[in-house]
Amino acid sequence: MEPIQVRATPGYYECRVGVLKELPRLLREGEFKRVFVISGERSWKAAQEYIPDLTDYQAAYSTYNGECSDAEIARQSELASAHGADFILGVGGGKVLDVAKAVGNKIIKDVGLVPTLASTCAATTPLSVKYTDEGEFITYTIFPRSTYLVLVEPEILLRSPVSYLRAGIGDTLAKWYEARALIEGLPSPSVPIQLAYEVAKRCRDVLVTDSERAVHDQQNGELSD
Repeated sequence: MEPIQVRATPGYYECRVGVLKELPRLLREGEFKRVFVISGERSWKAAQEYIPDLTDYQAAYSTYNGECSDAEIARQSELASAHGADFILGVGGGKVLDVAKAVGNKIIKDVGLVPTLASTCAATTPLSVKYTDEGEFITYTIFPRSTYLVLVEPEILLRSPVSYLRAGIGDTLAKWYEARALIEGLPSPSVPIQLAYEVAKRCRDVLVTDSERAVHDQQNGELSD
């Protein structure tokens, strides 16, 4: 019998207007004391007005270098450890979030993520895609535990470039067809794989039905379902 492995989604996920106001409460409930925030320059500019005051959590802020590389992960890990961080908060697009997850895994601390783009699945997957410092793909690493929490502020995504929303739609549709080709070729798919298949199909159905309207609404600055 083949072993069954399940890579879970984040422990806590919430998407609604004003959700970041809940961050201090969630940190308090998790008994975190020292927060290390990793972001990019543009992503921090996009999210800053929505991030609440974290003075009570002795927050330190760091700007990443633009790539999720081994060198950058090591650098941010050293900074987080020097700060005595017990919680890593990633704010940004896919590469920033991947850096935050990798740092949390390296120094064995919980991670929270605030996506500023709807372009990748980085906010929900327990892995990081690694590149060289020059931006060339190397590999991806799957972590043994999932992200502690993910908070999605729709207003941030609404204000992001529409090209990233289109990219996210294309990326997710491609995942469905990749998954279908692989799963339907298996002689006896396990229950977790069957569930993954149904989730992927449901995501596809939502995009086929609603993605054109979503792009239209974002272009017009309208926050819709």
